[in-house]
Amino acid sequence: MTTTTTLDMTATRPTGIIERWRNDAKGTWTCYWDRSYGMPSDRHANFVFRPDLVMSRCGVIRRAGNDTWRGEAGTKDYLTEEEEAAIHDVLKMYEDARDESDGTDILIGRGDEGNGVWYPIAVRWSSGGGGGGGADGGDLTPKNLLVRLGAHDELLKSVCAWDSGGGRFVKNFLTKHDSWVYFCCGDGKMNPVPCFAVALVRPGLVAGFVGGVTYT
Repeated sequence: MTTTTTLDMTATRPTGIIERWRNDAKGTWTCYWDRSYGMPSDRHANFVFRPDLVMSRCGVIRRAGNDTWRGEAGTKDYLTEEEEAAIHDVLKMYEDARDESDGTDILIGRGDEGNGVWYPIAVRWSSGGGGGGGADGGDLTPKNLLVRLGAHDELLKSVCAWDSGGGRFVKNFLTKHDSWVYFCCGDGKMNPVPCFAVALVRPGLVAGFVGGVTYT
């Protein structure tokens, strides 16, 4: 992963937790809520995110669609210089934490029984007035983020908020911003359990980190 002057947000082959959460033959997550205790038997009804989250060439996780984030100025696909700079800041923080600690600082922890690590994520966000949620965003809450990402309803019903004490890396990121969420969802419903540490880094853009932990 490199932070160049131009972020390449084009989709590439997913790795790590993003590949595990896929809803096809390459997925390896475990679904408990439908009693499959493996990949769900009905993948239309049961999934983690639909559509699957995408890994971009620069290493940032994002929603499917907006394949380059480089449309014409003024269109929904356009990535402004300010948005790009904000994503670069997240990438740099991630890379510094990873490289200076030989990877240990990007471990999620929080009782993880595996070795789950954080990955950078960026999400287009429309912060509407009045606190409404929905497909475009709304106030930054766990529920609104999960809806925006297309999470299964079982994940929306099983959110567990965390405080900001989960390690220096995450704490340093969250405390830089006024509006942030730090939580997991799906404990007891699936494995690996999705986790998020994201903030409204600028108007119209939520960014931070996503990963998965294993609980039994």
